[in-house]
Amino acid sequence: MTDLPKISIVSGPGGYCPVQGDAIVEWPDGRVDYGYFRARGDLWTVGVWENTHAPAFELPDRDPDWEWAEAFGTRYDAGWMESDPAIQRFLTALALYIGTKAVRG
Repeated sequence: MTDLPKISIVSGPGGYCPVQGDAIVEWPDGRVDYGYFRARGDLWTVGVWENTHAPAFELPDRDPDWEWAEAFGTRYDAGWMESDPAIQRFLTALALYIGTKAVRG
């Protein structure tokens, strides 16, 4: 069985318009990936930058290596998302990311 990485939420998700949070994914081999959660308007998104450890909310100067997005409510609902549903969505998206990496190797 493959060892799974550890997900650590560094900050948030919190705030409003946008709701933001960041996390790191620590792989058993020592790699660290950076994840960023953002909810604004009617959409929430997660981006992951591989082999990157960025300080809180300082996004790397390149597009994420992996992205996930879903609609949330209408017009401005995502920007007013409460913390618990934001954390749940953030962790779910990071688990999907980990699943894609486990399959691809």
